[in-house]
Amino acid sequence: MNRRFVIAKLRGAQDVSGIILPETTDRSQLLQRGAELLSHLTASRVGPQDVELLPYFPPERDQIRLAS
Repeated sequence: MNRRFVIAKLRGAQDVSGIILPETTDRSQLLQRGAELLSHLTASRVGPQDVELLPYFPPERDQIRLAS
């Protein structure tokens, strides 16, 4: 699998739950998209400065599903 993914989560949050996004070369676009989706998820305004991006390494069984 050659696609890479990141998790967009709230900066400073103790858990690592968040939104899985395909990685792109445009970091600001990833932060903006993560902020939009996290705003919907948390039902409160989230700005790009409140988003942290972490690498996501899916388990092997999920790699097959993500590749399709």
